Parts: sequence; structure tokens; C-alpha cells
Amino acid sequence: MKNSRLELFRQKAALLLETYAKRMKIFITEEGLAGSGAAEIRKMMKDPESSWNKEREALNKDLKREAAGLINLIHLTAIMEGLE
Repeated sequence: MKNSRLELFRQKAALLLETYAKRMKIFITEEGLAGSGAAEIRKMMKDPESSWNKEREALNKDLKREAAGLINLIHLTAIMEGLE
């Protein structure tokens, strides 16, 4: 039996991950067209101040927000149903 709330969370997480992957593909393509080689792109990926890492941190925050929303909803449902 599927839990509809969990399935919704999975769909939202998949969307966030797909969007992130597409952004990163565009980022790599743009950097390559600008003349950056693979070594330079890897260096950017490791730089904590790079746009690459800022995008990854934004993804992490979005995923954490969705997970927290799911947990809060489950908790509130449990309280309302007296299953606390």
C-alpha cells in the first residue's frame, strides 16, 4: 500500500534533483564553451564560493524543507488522530 504523502514527497524530490541535474549540465556546457577545461571545471566544483556549490547548497535546503514539511504533516496527523 502506497502512502500518498510519501509518494508526493518522492515526486517533489525527483523534480528538485532533475532540475538540479539539468542546471549543472547547462553550467558545464557554458563553461566548456567559454574555454574552461575539465580541470578548471573540477576546481570550480570544489570551490566553496563557486556558483556550482551555491546551487548544490540551494538544492540541499530545498530537499531539507520538503522533508521537514513531510515530517511535520505526519506528526500533525498523528496528533489529530490521537496516535501521539
